This record gives sequence, structure tokens and C-alpha cells, in this order.
Amino acid sequence: MSHISKTVAKIIHQLYNDGDLDKGTLAKLRTANSLLSRNATAIWPLLFENIEDKQDLSQTGEPSFAETAIFASLRAYAIYQQGTEESVFKHSDDWRENRSLFQAFGRLRSDPDFTDSLDKRVSNVLTSLNFQSTENSITQLVRILKSKGQGGQIDFAQLGEDLYRFQFSSESARQVTLKWGQDYYWNNLKDNQE
Repeated sequence: MSHISKTVAKIIHQLYNDGDLDKGTLAKLRTANSLLSRNATAIWPLLFENIEDKQDLSQTGEPSFAETAIFASLRAYAIYQQGTEESVFKHSDDWRENRSLFQAFGRLRSDPDFTDSLDKRVSNVLTSLNFQSTENSITQLVRILKSKGQGGQIDFAQLGEDLYRFQFSSESARQVTLKWGQDYYWNNLKDNQE
């Protein structure tokens, strides 16, 4: 587990707090569109206390790749956790036990009335090299997933790691989107065959 996914997992466990959710912070997190948003201030204590490497902190006031990725994955988690008492997060050291966000999206493809519109939305994510656009699209997809109620537990720590790597370069972004595409399309085929 990388340092980014460890940080995301640790913060999610603190927010979930064995079922005694920090509803105030989660609500602020859902309404914050960036780390610089006034509502995002509620997550700053948890975020900055849990970032282990000082190099991952902003030096200029412009959020670092790590801060941005952690925030985006926590926001996706907060949206997905809303109104649910059971934890929607699962991260295991055995990667085969984890469900990525894009595997969860892939499960939604089984509804033939929804497949085309979902494929278009996911395609926008998979072709984008712009982090802000990708983050916004993922947020909208998480809202759709939440409304459909079919996603199960998701590894938001892995999402944080993916979003971190996405920001390095256009080649790195393409590698991440390739992984997301595999999770989205292959998982659907496998589920249908089983």
C-alpha cells in the first residue's frame, strides 16, 4: 500500500469512527469542490495530521498532487457514504478482495437502458488528461452510483493513489485511465459470464 492510499484509508477510518460517523465533516466535504473551498477547511485537520511526508504538503499555497488526490478521493467517499450507516469503504492487503470504483461503475452496465449513457460518461473520464475535468466527472459518476445503490464497498484508498499518479504526466494519466478502462469493461464481461 502506497503512502497516499495509507493516508486515505487512515482518514476514512477516522471519519467512519466504527459507525459513529463524523457527519459534520462529511457534509462539508461533500459540498466542497476543491481543497481551497471554505467548506474544505473542515477536513484540513485530518488531512494535514495524516500526511506523513512533508514533501506532500503544499509549499506555495497551491495544493500539491498528494493533497489534491487525497481530497478528491475523500470527497468521493463522503458522497458515497451519505445516508448509509454501514461502511462503504473496504481496503484489503489482498488486492483481489478489493473493488475499485471503476469496477463498481462496470457493474452498472448490466442495465441495458443505462449502458449507453454510462459508457459516454465513463468515456469522458477515460479520454481526459485534465485532472479537474476528471475529478468532476468522477464525482458525478459517484453520485449516479450512489443513486443506483448497486456499488457495494469500494476501495477509495486505491482511488486516491490513482488520482495521485494521474497528475504526474500525460503518460502517467494514460496509464491510470488504461487501468480504469480495464476495471470498467473487463469486470462487466466477467460478471456477466459468472
